Amino acid sequence: MLKKIGNSNLKICPVGQGTLFGRTSSKINQDIINTKIDVLKYGIEIGMNFIDTGEDYEDGLSEKLLSEVVKSKRDKVIIGSKFKPSNNSYKGVINSIEGTLKRINTDYIDLYQIQWPNPNIEIEETFNAFEKLIDQGKILYYGVGNFDLPKIKEAVRVDKLKKLIAIQTEYDLFNRSIENDLNFLNNNNLLIKA
Repeated sequence: MLKKIGNSNLKICPVGQGTLFGRTSSKINQDIINTKIDVLKYGIEIGMNFIDTGEDYEDGLSEKLLSEVVKSKRDKVIIGSKFKPSNNSYKGVINSIEGTLKRINTDYIDLYQIQWPNPNIEIEETFNAFEKLIDQGKILYYGVGNFDLPKIKEAVRVDKLKKLIAIQTEYDLFNRSIENDLNFLNNNNLLIKA
């Protein structure tokens, strides 16, 4: 039972998988990493085809380990990655995707996302970088994370290519504020990722 994301051609399982692989204090716990790699592989086997990661998840280690998981399954997996707010500039986004592609050992990212807004960088600058990456085939679609409704509306406004398909935000029993924005999100075909 796959769900189409907005106006994209991506179809995902309603349950996705994250990639924070785990550490014990400052040392990498190899047993936890091995278990999580096995869990991700099993998730793919049973149809969970969306995997979420980020360049700053364990300083890039999560993306590097993800390459082990998807190396023979890339055509079965939709990868969403994100960049940290200090990289929201045009140059920062371009540099970040290069690191992400290298660590994951893939030619493209299905959904590339702004992790957090950066008040010092205009969203148009970030979206200009997205447009370049779409043109180069390095990303297919893009999303935003941790944006409030006014910032989401601004993102929709500057989205020339209409490739903005997802909003990642906190959504749980304690924080349900995104529900106030559902009409706008649904009317603009934006998937909520929690």
